[in-house]
Amino acid sequence: MSDEERAEDRRLAEGPEEEDEEAFFDGGIEAAVINPEDRDQGDFSDDEEGEDEDDADGADGAEEEEMLEPVEVDLSRPDFSLKTFDMHTDAVVAVALSKTDPQMIVTGACDDKAFLVCVQEEEGGVSGWGGKTKVELGGHSDTVSCVAFGFDGKHVATGGYDGVIRVWDVASGSLVSTLEGPSEEVEWIDWHPRGHALIAGSSDATTWLWWATTGTVMQVFAGHGASVTCGKFGKDGRIVCTGSADGSAGVFNPKTGDHLHLLKREDTPGWHRAGIVSLDTHKSLPLMATGAENGGVRVVNTDSGKVVAALENHERSVESVAFGKWDSSTGNVLLATASLEGTVNVVDCSSYGVRCTLKHGKGPDGSDVSGRLGPVVRMKWSPCGRPFLLTASTDGTLRFWDGRSGECIRLLSGHTAGVLDCDLQVADPREGRGTGDVVKLRAVSGGDDKKCKVWELEVPAH
Repeated sequence: MSDEERAEDRRLAEGPEEEDEEAFFDGGIEAAVINPEDRDQGDFSDDEEGEDEDDADGADGAEEEEMLEPVEVDLSRPDFSLKTFDMHTDAVVAVALSKTDPQMIVTGACDDKAFLVCVQEEEGGVSGWGGKTKVELGGHSDTVSCVAFGFDGKHVATGGYDGVIRVWDVASGSLVSTLEGPSEEVEWIDWHPRGHALIAGSSDATTWLWWATTGTVMQVFAGHGASVTCGKFGKDGRIVCTGSADGSAGVFNPKTGDHLHLLKREDTPGWHRAGIVSLDTHKSLPLMATGAENGGVRVVNTDSGKVVAALENHERSVESVAFGKWDSSTGNVLLATASLEGTVNVVDCSSYGVRCTLKHGKGPDGSDVSGRLGPVVRMKWSPCGRPFLLTASTDGTLRFWDGRSGECIRLLSGHTAGVLDCDLQVADPREGRGTGDVVKLRAVSGGDDKKCKVWELEVPAH
């Protein structure tokens, strides 16, 4: 490796200086506010004249969002959580743990509030927070729908249905910048894995890219015909992938804003025929997975734009898809797909066959915990150790699984209403480097009971 290559690796690992924001994606980005209506829609816009009668009636188009019927929560189960935080006055819909310091949690709720919380309640509190152990991140005027820590843990972002994203300094709890642009609700946010760039999707059918610490708009990706329901950076931050309620998915160049590939039912064989509600990208491989309201899952090679797998293993909406780490026993990548029917399929990406099916109604001993399966709305792979998987359900529980065998290892009860979001990180990042036989994991969850709960789990390190 040359000295220049080593310097570039260091620059990417450390993140660019603030004044280097325009050169972050290899230069050439004009950091100016762009009106989405002025952008060339290109092949993204639907051909209304060619729309067939079935599509006009919505038979093959984006379906209405599936409504969740109430699920009874078994309140007789013990509370296994380590800690409970009850600062919110409405449902907690978004939670996240800092990768660099899992003592730090951020929450977002339907009470229009977000909170930054320190799990370890040390005497005297957090010095930068005036001695407090939690600080309110205020200013939103509608539900705080999404929250996320930046790549280095120094900043946290909160996005709301008020169309605004606020970026905060974790050490002080103070506001750093306000990111504006979307004309409607912010549905999701995602930080660049190695820098201060941040993307967000809106129900106004656009996706925005900012330099988060300054509030500078770097790019606007337009063209979807309905809400951009999900999205993420891919290939270590070199592409932007998005999915929409109109059933289309896009792969964009963050430097130019142009789409590299467009996938929609009219011209992509085997593509979704329902709205897309979940999306994930592999950290380093050119793979994107999408889940749809009708239970379909598609896997796309983002280099070629080709659909490499069309999976129809679910009967209800696939609310979460997630690529796991390599399965050390086979050397293959695993993909998990979670559905409102209460099942999670773990797929081996070497053949795209289902390796095992996890049923969110089975206890650690394999017996039925309830008379029905609980709809699964979120899941997270373990960041270290063997391929373990955390799932969250509207039945009020989380479950921890062995992703290779399908065995339910632990049932985490304690919420008194449905669980709406979860996150999972190594409790001490130093333990995730392969030393020792056991790694302690920390999980966080938010629910309809207005509570945020913290859990701890121990897993084999290898």
